[in-house]
Amino acid sequence: MVRGFGFIWLFTISAILIAFSLLFVVIWIVPNHPRRTVEARTDFSRTLPIMKRLLPWYGIAVCYGMISGVIMTVFPGYANALSIDPFLIGVLFSAFSTARILAFSASERLVSFGEARILHVASGILVAAGLSLAAFPAFQWFLPIMVGVGACFGVLFPVVISFISRHFPNEKVGVATGSYEAVFGLGSAVGPILAGILAQLTSIRWAFALMSLFAAIMFMVASLRNRTTSE
Repeated sequence: MVRGFGFIWLFTISAILIAFSLLFVVIWIVPNHPRRTVEARTDFSRTLPIMKRLLPWYGIAVCYGMISGVIMTVFPGYANALSIDPFLIGVLFSAFSTARILAFSASERLVSFGEARILHVASGILVAAGLSLAAFPAFQWFLPIMVGVGACFGVLFPVVISFISRHFPNEKVGVATGSYEAVFGLGSAVGPILAGILAQLTSIRWAFALMSLFAAIMFMVASLRNRTTSE
């Protein structure tokens, strides 16, 4: 669409599609949605101790959010600076999303290998992916790298949010989900800023070295958490 009509038409058609989705929400979903009574205010004195015990997992979520922010915001500009066609950049993100969907659908089976093992493997792949993005700036390398990153994202999300959620009481599942999204959103906000500053001071390739550093931190936190649990 960008190649044939330009960015203005891309965003215009995107807005039309969003308007149609809003129409479905207003006409179909909202009237049929069951009404619920408003729950009482969350008692943070009960949830705070749980959140403190889960700090390592929140640390993993922050790093995961930082990596996600770098991929979603810095990588498209990096690929464009390398004169990769916008259509091919779209192909890269389609491959990323497809791998993420497939990994997400298989996450229940993958969890049987153990959460710590999954975290170690996914973190290791992300370390290698960040370094590879910096070292091999070409589409033929980007394609398998983005597939690997997408698969890691598809596994990390259900593993981390599942672990966090099951440590909260059933009536506090909303708090668990909200706390995860908050720390993930923090990482997504901070990661691109740090990567952008590093890119301005040095080179944009160092932004992906920073991504590898975040993944290495995830690996170390998972190792320390696993060692603490075993002891």
